[in-house]
Amino acid sequence: MKNQFKGYYGPSEEVRKEIWKQGTFVFDANVLLNLYRYSEDTRDQFIRLLKNECLRCWLPEQCGAEYLSNRLAVISEQIKKYSEVNDNLNGLQASFDGQKGHPFLRAASLKKLKKTISDMKTELDESKQNIADWINDDPIKEAFAEIFEGRVGEPFSKEELDGIFDDGEDRYERKIPPGYKDASKSPNAKTIEDKKRKFGDLIFWKQIIKKSKADGQSIILVTDDNKEDWWLSANGRTVSPRPELLSEFFAATEREILIYNPFRFLELAKKNLNEKITETAIDEVKEEEQTREYFVNKWSQNVIEHSNNKTQLEFYGLESSRQNLIGVSGTKEGSAAGEYQENQRQVTVEQVGFLLREYWNALSLFHTFKSDPSILSANDVYTKIRELRSGRLSLELDTLGFGAPKNLIDEIRSLLRDIKKLEEDVRDFLSHIGMNIDE
Repeated sequence: MKNQFKGYYGPSEEVRKEIWKQGTFVFDANVLLNLYRYSEDTRDQFIRLLKNECLRCWLPEQCGAEYLSNRLAVISEQIKKYSEVNDNLNGLQASFDGQKGHPFLRAASLKKLKKTISDMKTELDESKQNIADWINDDPIKEAFAEIFEGRVGEPFSKEELDGIFDDGEDRYERKIPPGYKDASKSPNAKTIEDKKRKFGDLIFWKQIIKKSKADGQSIILVTDDNKEDWWLSANGRTVSPRPELLSEFFAATEREILIYNPFRFLELAKKNLNEKITETAIDEVKEEEQTREYFVNKWSQNVIEHSNNKTQLEFYGLESSRQNLIGVSGTKEGSAAGEYQENQRQVTVEQVGFLLREYWNALSLFHTFKSDPSILSANDVYTKIRELRSGRLSLELDTLGFGAPKNLIDEIRSLLRDIKKLEEDVRDFLSHIGMNIDE
């Protein structure tokens, strides 16, 4: 029975131990990007682990391209977070400045508090500057270049990609993992780049299978993707990788694949590889994952700073609006029309969520560029804006005729107008400083 239903049973403990001794380590782009979000100590431990095991590490070409494409946006996101914390400290400090005493604090305590705030601001400024320097001199990118030197997969040919795109349309329609939850990224994809965004996970998956078949090795895949097209869940708990993935991998390669999230990978690397990974580092990686998952699930991007239309942006990420969108009714439950409308609603929800994340990244990147145009190229910024524009146009097409309440459609269109405004702001700014753009 176990051989017949391998996806539901997985390899034995003995086989797992052997895979940890000889298998190939593969990492998705988000695992690499997360290193910019970790503390210095946790980041150093993760990189040291990869360097120690570099001969067994391998990076799919799709993941390498996604990492390099999104690196600057993640750095800009971190710079913005430092600025936000610093602003909060400034506000706290201002509330005490000019006061010789405080009704609820002794003078000595007040003095100690002011010094603590000042020290924290100094430390934050230093850390922020260090991260800003990474835009041009990035030690993490250099570490990855060393770790994966000669260990990056080749890109698929155009013919291979065309086959994957065709296969992907069928798989996504039937919700065969992985990747179908990304269908909203470019639902009307026409260009190669749009199709790569839509089918990125499937390309990545096919590259892993190809690698395992070529080397005859089992794979240990580390992914930060927590969506249902990678993981089987029950009662809100992640149970295991999707059985379909494990079955497909074995059928194609006659080898096993172990799939872990980053914190579980660190736990098992400490146990199986005798790596010096602290519990503090493991806890931080776990907390980062849980925090991000919480905010994505709750659509936490409810106010985006620096927007010219801040009052409109309160819609973005509001759980109530999401529930309104999900709860739209008007067709008989179980009918073909009802099923179609439900699918359409789900696609719209996912598209809006994707656009919010892309808008956040583009906005952060643009404000970093505006503060100092010398640290980024115009094409870096404009490439991100073009990706955002593609998503906007797709959502505009799908929103037309969608059977949601008028006020909700208006809110979605408000988001689209703000995205279009950002596109115009970027073009105007680049034109103002005399920079040419590759259309």
